Amino acid sequence: MRRALLGTSVALAAAIALSGCITVQVNGPDGRPSPEPKKVECPVAPVEGPLELSESNTSYMLTGTCGEVAVSGQDITISASTIRNLEITGDRIAVVVQSYKTLAISGQENSVEAGDGGNATITGDRNTLALTNDLDVLTINGNENTINVEGFIAAVQNNGDRNTGVE
Repeated sequence: MRRALLGTSVALAAAIALSGCITVQVNGPDGRPSPEPKKVECPVAPVEGPLELSESNTSYMLTGTCGEVAVSGQDITISASTIRNLEITGDRIAVVVQSYKTLAISGQENSVEAGDGGNATITGDRNTLALTNDLDVLTINGNENTINVEGFIAAVQNNGDRNTGVE
């Protein structure tokens, strides 16, 4: 009995001592653990063509105000403050951005969360767009997409089936 009590006490003490060592795992859009994000500084001056991000299974953290950003590949996560023009071509790409002016999604199972949005075009299936403010123009050419705009959508053209949030 004493031995069992001693063993329990040691295990409890070890658990208390290790309780400050907690590892939090953040998963990417594919459910696998996300690696440490690659930090990318957006160009200050106008450049020829977009900033291209195409390494699959990668997380990016964009700093500064981005002009054009083109994302292609699979299982990519991006966080950014401002992207003027964002183009996504691929599958399972997740973007969290404070604001964008134009958004074009071509692919499946992508998600964009933003505070402010301008115009958005979605061509593909099972994509998600979530905005906390207004959206100017939304065009959907796909099926089973989910739109969640807490503000107002000025104009909607829904050319697909089973899209939610655009009724």
